Amino acid sequence: MKLVLVPEFNDKFQDVRRRKTANMPTDLVGSTIEVVEVLWHDRIERIAFPVPSDTAYLTRKSKSDFILNSDLSTAEKRMKQLFTEAPVFMAEMQQIYTLSKWSKIYAFINQK
Repeated sequence: MKLVLVPEFNDKFQDVRRRKTANMPTDLVGSTIEVVEVLWHDRIERIAFPVPSDTAYLTRKSKSDFILNSDLSTAEKRMKQLFTEAPVFMAEMQQIYTLSKWSKIYAFINQK
């Protein structure tokens, strides 16, 4: 059995889908490349990776709250805290980025 949409509904659905995807930001993967040096098996390895465009939209308040409220005494504790907070940071950055792309007023208020 195959599910088929009613033609009138299908046309309207496709039109809504086109309009919705046309307004979505498509440049989340930015053109910036960052390099990190990591000590691995007594050797320093350089790792390059693309930086998403929305990373510029993490607020100062979130950064300062993380630094002030996290135990940063050891690398292990810093990483655990960062992995705990990462989903919150990512949601905030994506939300502000999307709103800035869709609203010129919001973009002006949140200029970086």
